[in-house]
Amino acid sequence: MKLQPSISSTSFAFKNLTQLSEGARNRFVQAAMARLKAWRDYQSDKKNQDKPSAAKRISVMRPARDKPFATKKFPFRGFNNDANVESSWKFWLTLIVLVGGFFRFAKLDWGDGYFFHPDEYHISSAVDKLSFPFQMDPHFYAYGSFPIYLIYFARAIIFALFPDYLFSPILIGRFFSAFFSTITILFVFLSARITFRNHTIALLPALLAALTPGLIQQAHFATPESSLTFFIFLCLWLWLSYLRTTRPVFLYVSAISLGLAVASKISAVSLLPVFVFLPFFKRVLSSFRSVLAGIARLGVCLLLVLVSFLSVFPFALYSFSAFSSSLSYEIGVGRGEPIVFYTRQFIDTAPLLFHTMHILPYALGPAMLGFGGVGFLIVVSDISLLRFGTKRDRVLWGLLVIVFLALFLPQIFLFAKWTRFIAPSFAFFSLFSTYFFYRISPFLKSQALGGVIQSVACLVLLLPTIFWALAVSSVYFRRDVRVLATAWVAQQLPPRSFLLTESGNILEVPLWGEFRKDAFDFYELEHRADLQRQLPTLLSQADYFIVQSRRIFFNHQRLPAQFPFTSRFYDLLFSGSLGFESMATFSSYPRLSFGRATIEIPDEVAEETWSVFDHPVVRIFRKSVLFTEAEYEELLTD
Repeated sequence: MKLQPSISSTSFAFKNLTQLSEGARNRFVQAAMARLKAWRDYQSDKKNQDKPSAAKRISVMRPARDKPFATKKFPFRGFNNDANVESSWKFWLTLIVLVGGFFRFAKLDWGDGYFFHPDEYHISSAVDKLSFPFQMDPHFYAYGSFPIYLIYFARAIIFALFPDYLFSPILIGRFFSAFFSTITILFVFLSARITFRNHTIALLPALLAALTPGLIQQAHFATPESSLTFFIFLCLWLWLSYLRTTRPVFLYVSAISLGLAVASKISAVSLLPVFVFLPFFKRVLSSFRSVLAGIARLGVCLLLVLVSFLSVFPFALYSFSAFSSSLSYEIGVGRGEPIVFYTRQFIDTAPLLFHTMHILPYALGPAMLGFGGVGFLIVVSDISLLRFGTKRDRVLWGLLVIVFLALFLPQIFLFAKWTRFIAPSFAFFSLFSTYFFYRISPFLKSQALGGVIQSVACLVLLLPTIFWALAVSSVYFRRDVRVLATAWVAQQLPPRSFLLTESGNILEVPLWGEFRKDAFDFYELEHRADLQRQLPTLLSQADYFIVQSRRIFFNHQRLPAQFPFTSRFYDLLFSGSLGFESMATFSSYPRLSFGRATIEIPDEVAEETWSVFDHPVVRIFRKSVLFTEAEYEELLTD
């Protein structure tokens, strides 16, 4: 419903002026004259066929401010509030969601029939343990049971409808990840529409979220990160709507959403302090009739959170000892107590610096990281220095920043700094990037080349983000690198060759073929004397050595003081001193081809889970110099 000044209510009120005090009458007359002037200006604008912007129509209904946040225009031509764009925002939003859906649903069956993500295996195994209604305990508590139950019941329905088809739980899980990730784009738009007060401006963060590489990658994994992100942004939109409209129904529905978020992944509990404060935080805009009313409302909300959580994660209560034991272990691993073999990459890494160098540039792309980071600082500055035109704007953006920090800060200060830990934070950078341009538009508008600068800035943000999204998606359209390496090995290496390789993977190359294969445990090499005695024997017998990914050599060569034996082994291997020479290397880096030109971005130095699950680098070495077992022992212990 479009807002416009109304005179009828003012005219009616003049009949009751005698019932007011003299001061009240003066204030009322001043307000009435201001509204009458606004109405005349509005009629004048209509005659000149100059439709006022949404921000101007809103400002007519409230007193003017020194710094009217809502009256700024978006800097990019085509995103401003002209009638054509304003009337077609639904079309553009639909197109953006479809584009985001394409990136997320394309090639969900990547892997050529093989599944390499360990968490997908764990979730699939948990699904296979269920049997409704007698056995519904998944016996897996590292994640919540919401995605496990969702996959189980979806598979049961599919099997009932199509009994001749048996769908893998992993593929069903990937479908739901892509689905939740796609719907998240819509709630990014809805949240942006409230904070920016503008449909067309809200299209940009939706577009950036649709193109975010980290969200696209997580949508291709049957893990809870995509559903977690969805419920978080659903909560954010509901909370913003509650602060904007004062309707408690938004608060109650958000309680259910928060419970489902925690039931997807327990880390969502970091939002609970924000939620607990929210009923009282609303008093910033309009006070409750009493503190008791706020406490009662909070009690209802917490009950809804608990009920929704236990409805899809009941064994957190029924098997509390197993759940608490698993939770304690996962918390300990996150804190580095103990340091397990799959967290060694985080030894001697600095919080935030590691994320800025090894996660965010790849998960967001350099453009969104740069603009989003600066935009976040500007938002925080505007909140702290009271630069917003209205208290409501300050409250809405303050809530958005608090939710982001509640998700981001607890994760970056953990010892374990996996990409998936901060995945729900990725979409916030689309909002902060948009805010950066939103705030600098008045300054650019005053410059002689402001329009050119705005267009260039838009291209600097969008083009690299589009390129990075396409490049990351290309990984899933190519043949899996492990399948490609296996096909090459099966064709090039003699049958019954002895292949020495690394353990610690779900599957090792070669995936098939008539070979003798020994997966050696390099993770325990430092601590087990029997493995140190066994390795020279295996090296003397091996014909080939296969490096499955960067997981072992990269993390141990970086820390020679802590892992001298393992780091020395790989130093000798890559230098050729071990008697093996490089034969073939198989990679599937993000890349785009333009005719004969190809732009490829090596990302092996990123946090290891960014690459090792869907596009590791496989290296094959063949023996070129024959050493005896004693010579190998001397080399390794020198």
